[in-house]
Amino acid sequence: MDESAVVSRQSSMRIYPNPSSATITIELPEPTPEFQISIFNFSGQEVISSRITEPATVVDISHIPGGIYFVKCTSNDTVKVLKMVKE
Repeated sequence: MDESAVVSRQSSMRIYPNPSSATITIELPEPTPEFQISIFNFSGQEVISSRITEPATVVDISHIPGGIYFVKCTSNDTVKVLKMVKE
């Protein structure tokens, strides 16, 4: 895959609503069985890990404390990190 295709795929990843208090939706351009999301707190501890197989996946974040988190989406050829705020 060429670099422009990777950049295009990365720019179309979205997390909403942001901020959120109960759930977030992670929207990916072309989910595959290789897509993995990890949510890290500000200290770098992984608090949620999940596979993404649908174009839009709802993730329950109600059990984690309020604060700033980083959502890392990875596949075989893509890594994207987005900031999320838990109210």
